[in-house]
Amino acid sequence: MRTDSEADRTEAEAARSRYRAMGVIPISPDPGIEEALADGERLLAHRPSVRIDRRHHGAALPPCGDLYVTSDRVLLVGQGSLSIPLADIEDAALLKGALVLLLGGGKAVTVETDRPRLLRVQIAAARAARAGHDGSTSREGQLSPR
Repeated sequence: MRTDSEADRTEAEAARSRYRAMGVIPISPDPGIEEALADGERLLAHRPSVRIDRRHHGAALPPCGDLYVTSDRVLLVGQGSLSIPLADIEDAALLKGALVLLLGGGKAVTVETDRPRLLRVQIAAARAARAGHDGSTSREGQLSPR
């Protein structure tokens, strides 16, 4: 029987291999997030029911909601919203079963979700595509099902 951690590790490795072979392929946005996307911004991953640890970034952040990884940012939509430009993410690390996004200025945001390794790979792929290491998020990219 596989544990959640083993399944996460397996899914993360499969996603990493897929991104290397095919690049990041945008997915179709749900109607609820479609209006939040800027012109030309593409949805790359969606994670429901994410919790943000507010101790690292001030009390104004919403504690939970749906997390979206786009071609430009990481977006949390819930009791409020949080938008972190991909350019502001300096690194991402796993810590005690959560994903910590290290931001400029010594700031960090902890993301509590199932499959944090997979989310780390998805964010890394989005950052690489944005930086031009992978042309797969072109505006004309084919949409894929979730």
